[in-house]
Amino acid sequence: MPGGLAARVAKAPVQWAAYGLGGVALAVSAAFGGFTPIAQPEAQVPVKQVYAAAPWSVQIVDVRLLGDLSPATSLENKEDHWIAVIAEITITDSEPHNDMRDALKLHGVQGLLLHDYTPGVPDERATDMLLSRDATRVDYLNPGMPEKIAFLWEQKAGFPLPTNVEIQIIGKTFRESTLTGNKQWIEENLVATVRAPVQDKRNLLVSPSPGASVKAGPSASASPGASRSPNAGRSPKASRSPRTSPSPAASHG
Repeated sequence: MPGGLAARVAKAPVQWAAYGLGGVALAVSAAFGGFTPIAQPEAQVPVKQVYAAAPWSVQIVDVRLLGDLSPATSLENKEDHWIAVIAEITITDSEPHNDMRDALKLHGVQGLLLHDYTPGVPDERATDMLLSRDATRVDYLNPGMPEKIAFLWEQKAGFPLPTNVEIQIIGKTFRESTLTGNKQWIEENLVATVRAPVQDKRNLLVSPSPGASVKAGPSASASPGASRSPNAGRSPKASRSPRTSPSPAASHG
């Protein structure tokens, strides 16, 4: 067990022991609404429409502000928080995919920690993705098997907390690549823009437990014959774009 996590567990309250095996998944998944429902009334996305955006279909379930989700995933700065867009993704292609991070972009939110893979063009895709049901990392999704995924963006402390967000749903075109000559899902296109209310769930308890081990289910397992996309999984640690950090607001609002 890593030293930092071991120290946290040693100082943990007695009630943490009740989590037992899989406690991390239970605590973090609860933040996404993956297990037991949260008692307080939920703000609902007005129209939970399913958008066909080949090679997947997308349904926005809800949007939440969340605090620390470690050890499932870590904030770059401990004072920051996550904006989590919970979406149900279904692969409509005949092959498994691991490029689901391309499916959503968060637009117009101040203070997001975004990467500049192309100089001067901040990447508006999620920094990380976790399965809502067990808080494990997303690998491949198999065709026709819906999965609720938490798309995570880190927002810097001191910036206005959004009460609603604009989510862009992105599809792709299956065509021949001019570089390789092979047919691929490329050429992203904007399918729809959804405005959704944001629920502040930063006070949810997320607690580590010793020996937690959770495996992803069959719909998120890797396909042995499929090639990996360089865009899959967590966004690598890259230098942050100065364009993504406007002056902080005086208060959270």
